[in-house]
Amino acid sequence: MSTNKTTGLIAAGLILLANTVALSASTMVSPSEKSMLSPSEKVNAATIEELTKTPHVANQLVVRLDMQKRSKATASLAAIRALSRGRIRWESQLVPGLVVLDIEESVTKGLQVARSQGEGVLYSHPSYVLHTMDSEDPKWEELWGLKNTGQTARNLNPDGTYSYLTGTPGIDIRIDEAWAMQPNADGVVVAVIDDGVDIEHEDLLETIWTNEGEHPFNGQDDDGNGYVDDVHGWNFLNDQADSISMNHGTHTSGTIAAIGDNDTGIIGVAPGAAIMPAQFLGEDGGSTTDAMSAIEYVVQNGARISNNSWGGGGYHAGLYELMAVAGNEYDHLFVVAVGNNGSNCGYPAAYDLDCIISVAAVQPDDQLANFSNRGPGVDLAAPGWGIVSSIAGNQYEAYAGTSMAAPHVAGVAALLLARSNGTASAADIKQAILASVRPLNTLSGAVETGGMLDAAAAIVAFDAGPIEPAEYGLLEHTGETPAHTSVTFEPDGVAFDVCREDGVTTLPVAPNGENLSLDDDTSSWVDLDWTFSYAGRSFERVQVHSNGSITFADAPWLLEPPSVENFSTAPRIAPMYTDLDPSAAGSVRVNKLEDRVAFSWCSVPAYSNSGTPPANTMQLELFRDGRIRMTWLDIPVFSDQQAIIGLGSEDVENQQADFNNAENCGDNTTPGGSCAEDVDANGRVGVEDLIRLLEAWGQCD
Repeated sequence: MSTNKTTGLIAAGLILLANTVALSASTMVSPSEKSMLSPSEKVNAATIEELTKTPHVANQLVVRLDMQKRSKATASLAAIRALSRGRIRWESQLVPGLVVLDIEESVTKGLQVARSQGEGVLYSHPSYVLHTMDSEDPKWEELWGLKNTGQTARNLNPDGTYSYLTGTPGIDIRIDEAWAMQPNADGVVVAVIDDGVDIEHEDLLETIWTNEGEHPFNGQDDDGNGYVDDVHGWNFLNDQADSISMNHGTHTSGTIAAIGDNDTGIIGVAPGAAIMPAQFLGEDGGSTTDAMSAIEYVVQNGARISNNSWGGGGYHAGLYELMAVAGNEYDHLFVVAVGNNGSNCGYPAAYDLDCIISVAAVQPDDQLANFSNRGPGVDLAAPGWGIVSSIAGNQYEAYAGTSMAAPHVAGVAALLLARSNGTASAADIKQAILASVRPLNTLSGAVETGGMLDAAAAIVAFDAGPIEPAEYGLLEHTGETPAHTSVTFEPDGVAFDVCREDGVTTLPVAPNGENLSLDDDTSSWVDLDWTFSYAGRSFERVQVHSNGSITFADAPWLLEPPSVENFSTAPRIAPMYTDLDPSAAGSVRVNKLEDRVAFSWCSVPAYSNSGTPPANTMQLELFRDGRIRMTWLDIPVFSDQQAIIGLGSEDVENQQADFNNAENCGDNTTPGGSCAEDVDANGRVGVEDLIRLLEAWGQCD
């Protein structure tokens, strides 16, 4: 996923403006406020010389488009981007039309052009160089997982020596940007189920949870929870109030919530969160029984999130059931390390429970750590090599392991829970975290999301809410060839306005770009070089499949013959998702233009007809402004061939059977609201041919 969530330039702004609520009398602007200069007035009153004399980022221009004047805003943006290829670096979600562009011209030139646009541009501004109010934590620069500048990371080896890796700038969780939106996790309790926590550590002392119902050191169970003097959690290993204070749990606690800006040590992902220690591990490990006791304790004492950097053994029905109940009845979220033997996901991370987030380890050079477990059941990766954090006795050390990766995720979960004032469900938190990962080629096939934790994107995704149900159209070919047709889907809230143009004779974009050289049932990643918004998320690259579709996640398992289930298990756009074979004839190509990227399947035969390959030619265009256009030319069809066309995401249960709604179907409507001739027992929409489906979609004005 991309680093910045957008909703499609121009279109997004109009959506937001349409949903603007009028100010009540209690929130009306006061006369004194009205008399003050607006931001646009302040900026535009300054000369370009004044704006550029302050140190600024070269070749970056900040522009605020007037989204109430769409045509003028569009023209203005085009004029500014004409200075160069004009990549949109960032688009605000809070302020419609506020964008940052990469330009090849000087900022001075960019300002001149922007200011000449009149009503289309409210203001333009350089991107000033800012400096940190440096963290007062001396080891901040060692925390590559929070901010990777390409620094060299060190890691303590078992033999007491150190290994070193040079980081790749930007391979981090983008915590600075996350903190700009949600600076702390005040009020959130995160349980650390581990080998104890040094509650007197200088960087944890103020973060340790306190049981307000318990009076310390009086030998009484004041709150009646079954534990005497459990003021700061419980030691289930030794059945006592005091932790042994070993290093592992202290280390994970520091990553989650170490005190920030205290002239000491490090800073945690979620400053302000309270750590609830629940010890069940010792030097020789611990038992499932004690683990279950610890889980029950933290859940019953109000912790909504727990970090579980432990595992081993096999499937345990008792542990599974307890975790399931904790998730279902207490809305508890378990963040669990997947294991460190370089094999399959270990237990309890491997339990198929909605209340679990399973975490692998990524290195500072963007590689999956060789020790990290991987494969099915592993949700995402997080920094887990050379992680500097607190250890017992006011010390700090750099450790590696999926144990170190999990607390990064637990910390982000705490930020999200705090952002909702404690009201968010575990499902909402998990969905936001997994939906917003940063895709990495190195994680493809290793973790199910194909990406690493992105704290800033998680907050954006969390604010946006759950992904709306996807929409699709399924057809069965019957031997007819559809008319040459182009359909444009224009974002309109969570749905699309659909415009169909018949009688096209050529593809809108000449398929003379890069040949992806795809074979049968293969795919290739393509960088967009900008951010495209789809299914409530933002992406900077797509995976182009030989079988007539693109996905926004690494999904090689979706290359099988089409079904609604396969179609919908990843964010997908399909001009014709069917079993195609470009190795027999034709080509799959990508052509990048200034305002769009076009993907073309040119004269590609169906696999079953590869002996005498007829032409299947179609094109998919992704526009920078959020529009999607599909164009079909020659589409030979066969009685045994099934295909899906349309848009899809992961929400299979709530899929609709048409792109827009039943209102566009006329009399051709099924009880399920589908634009279809019939709906079979499997929920598949059968229509006579592509033409009939297209007839259900809107006409151009």
